[in-house]
Amino acid sequence: MYKLKTLILYHRRLHPSLEPPDIYKLLFQATMGPAHILDNEECAFLYLRRECDDLGQYPNADEILIEPVSNKADVIRINLRPFKRESNNIHLLFDCMIQSAIHFSPCEERLRELWKEFTLLTRYGDLDFDFHEVATLDSTLLNNGFVPMSHSDSYIVKEQPSYRVVLAYLFKQSFCTGKK
Repeated sequence: MYKLKTLILYHRRLHPSLEPPDIYKLLFQATMGPAHILDNEECAFLYLRRECDDLGQYPNADEILIEPVSNKADVIRINLRPFKRESNNIHLLFDCMIQSAIHFSPCEERLRELWKEFTLLTRYGDLDFDFHEVATLDSTLLNNGFVPMSHSDSYIVKEQPSYRVVLAYLFKQSFCTGKK
């Protein structure tokens, strides 16, 4: 089981351009799940297919397939570049996404708790992020709600994120039982 600080430091090692909006997105995915991306399943599948077809090379050739998103490692990101190299069964991945959305229990209260913990870790210097930026984002969230958010511009440019969020046990069932 990951503590929040450990999880954030892990992601910062993987993605050095990680900024407060990216932390929020990570926490949102861990607590609210993948359902928002599946509002229109047909469009979501077409977008997944197009994204997989258009994938370029990641600057880091060692990009890993699976990244834990939650502090329990029960929610994961499947990075599409290594996924494409290792399986490329987007139909099975998409089914895993749908099943994850069905079986996920969103908890905004937990999102708020984790975000507060992150702001405190930053405020007291336990995590090295710009506290003014964190406080500004915190104010925005309190005023506008804890809604889905995009990655920071810096993260998008430098990390080129291309992944899908799923429940770990469903991914393991789908891809580790010979269903490839």
